[in-house]
Order: sequence, then C-alpha cells, then structure tokens
Amino acid sequence: MIAPDLLEDEVTAIDPKALTAPWTTKVHYRRQPTWDMLDYVCAENNRNPLAPSGNTLTLGADGKPINVDAN
Repeated sequence: MIAPDLLEDEVTAIDPKALTAPWTTKVHYRRQPTWDMLDYVCAENNRNPLAPSGNTLTLGADGKPINVDAN
C-alpha cells in the first residue's frame, strides 16, 4: 500500500535472451469501498494442460487442444 486506499503492484521482467535490459511496470489499484472482495478459487484445476514436453496447450471452445505439440 502506498496510501490508505491505493495499492501499487510493481513487476520486473529479467530475461537476457529476450530483453536488452530489465523491464519494469507498475499498476495502481484504488480501493473501491462499495465493491465486495471475492476469493478466487481454481475450480476443477481450470488451467491449460501441459504437453509431455512441458509446453502449454491452448484449448478451443470444445475444451480440446487446438495446438499440437510436436515433441
């Protein structure tokens, strides 16, 4: 919190293969007193599956992978 009703989220990406220097971004979130805070629960492990190679598979509307992992 950088103020009573303001949260600052700072993220730095460091990847020498993709970036010439570290890249930092900041996002500010202001408290909304009339909003309700809800918990997030990962229902039924709702994430994209991994191929045997470890690559993430993208799912189509039917829930089946739309990209094929050649490895």
